[in-house]
Amino acid sequence: MQSLSQRYPENWLIQMQLAGVWGQKKEYKKAIALMEKIILTYPRVSSKIYTLYVSLLEQKRDFPKALDVLLKASKIFPKDPDILFYKGFVYDQMGQTEQAIKQMKKVLRINTNHVNALNHLAFVYAELNKNLESAEQMVVKALSLSPNDSYVLDTAGWVFFKRGKAKEALKYLEMAYQNNTSEGLIVEHLAEVYYHLNMIDKSIALYKKAIGLETNEHKRKKLEEKLLSIQLDV
Repeated sequence: MQSLSQRYPENWLIQMQLAGVWGQKKEYKKAIALMEKIILTYPRVSSKIYTLYVSLLEQKRDFPKALDVLLKASKIFPKDPDILFYKGFVYDQMGQTEQAIKQMKKVLRINTNHVNALNHLAFVYAELNKNLESAEQMVVKALSLSPNDSYVLDTAGWVFFKRGKAKEALKYLEMAYQNNTSEGLIVEHLAEVYYHLNMIDKSIALYKKAIGLETNEHKRKKLEEKLLSIQLDV
């Protein structure tokens, strides 16, 4: 791939594919530098160069820079659903929940079948514990469009749990976990539902696993406190 990039330096698509390969190898510095060069040279060629760039910045958790990139991109591609979705996602990561909701709604006005927007907005509502009926409708639709997506399955489980449907939640969360055993949030959600259903041994085992997967110190401490509380109850 790199030899192709050197042979065709003017081909933005090959250059972008190389950046994607570097991103997969976690060579983020090289990938980001190349994407910056592509955007500087071909700012209007495709919205995909911006979404790939932002996905790399997301891996580095550089959300302020990602938002700056998306604000510029939205001036060039004002109705591109993926640009709007990423704006909403980045706003959410920065704690600007209302802005995140606003962007997700914009996406769904343009594309009612945008799976990521349906899923993310349903999850935000579940976390806020509001509009849960709408959240259920959205995630059921997302499931119909992408039934094997572990993140959609996780959101479905979490929405059903917040709706007081713990047994139905368990079904979806176990499916999500079967598909993706290394995603901390999925593990945490399943652990919580196990605890709620008095499946204590399974809950403890998964909370321990969630702690091991968590890289955020604040979140890890909260998980440790939850685990200790369960163990003391037992």
